[in-house]
Amino acid sequence: MQFNQILKQKLVENNQRQKDLALLLNTTQQTISNYLLNKNEPDIQSLKKMATHFQCSIDYLVGLENEDGMIIMSNELSDSENYLIDMIRKLSKKNKDTLYDLAELMTQSEKL
Repeated sequence: MQFNQILKQKLVENNQRQKDLALLLNTTQQTISNYLLNKNEPDIQSLKKMATHFQCSIDYLVGLENEDGMIIMSNELSDSENYLIDMIRKLSKKNKDTLYDLAELMTQSEKL
C-alpha cells in the first residue's frame, strides 16, 4: 500500500479526522487532505510524530514493511513465486541444498 492509503486506514482505525491529525502535526487540514490525495508527502518530522501517534514504524507508514515488521520487498513476483520463496525460507539448509540441486536439474532438462 502507499502512504496515502495507510494514512487513511490509520485515521479510520483511530476514529480520527483530518483536523485532529493536523492539530497534532501543527499543520492545516488542507495539508492532511493533500497527503490523503497523494498530492504531497510529509517531512521526516511529521512522519516521526505520526509513527509515534499511531504506534507504528515510519517504514510501515510509507509502505516498506507490514504491521508485523516484516520488510516488504518491492518486486514483480507473482503470488505463486512469493509463496515458493516463503516455503524455501522455512526449509533446513540440507533441504534447501537438495531443492536447489533439483531446480538446477529441472532447468537443465528444460533446455533440452
